Amino acid sequence: MSLAVQGCSWLELECKGDASRGYLSFAESAHDVPFDIKRIYYIYHVPDPGVQRGGHAHQNLSQLFLSVAGSFQLDLDDGTTRESVVLDRPERGVLLTGLVWRQMTSMSSDCVILVLASEKYDPADYVTDYQEFLSKAGQAGEEGMA
Repeated sequence: MSLAVQGCSWLELECKGDASRGYLSFAESAHDVPFDIKRIYYIYHVPDPGVQRGGHAHQNLSQLFLSVAGSFQLDLDDGTTRESVVLDRPERGVLLTGLVWRQMTSMSSDCVILVLASEKYDPADYVTDYQEFLSKAGQAGEEGMA
């Protein structure tokens, strides 16, 4: 279930349960999620739906974004193609691999964003300047064509 942006795809987690008792979804490293999970973090209590989070890319990190409560918009950019998706189901996430600019917007007041990451926090892996990102994304595209 690929998205238009390279390195991005939908990922469906298994969902157990029913409407009378509730539901349970789960994610196991290298089984449900295609990488070993080395870091988990979550974003919540964002004070205003106009707040933007993210606004960067990672050079080597893979991540799975999930909305475990509420909803948010995930804006994706591979340097050539841009796409926005809404995450509003706890069992359906977006997997990001490779160099992808990401930004989270339009978070509902009850939104909780859960992110599973393939690596521990490393500030050197971040690309926070959009022009630098475009330059790196162009280089990655040229290498792919060689």
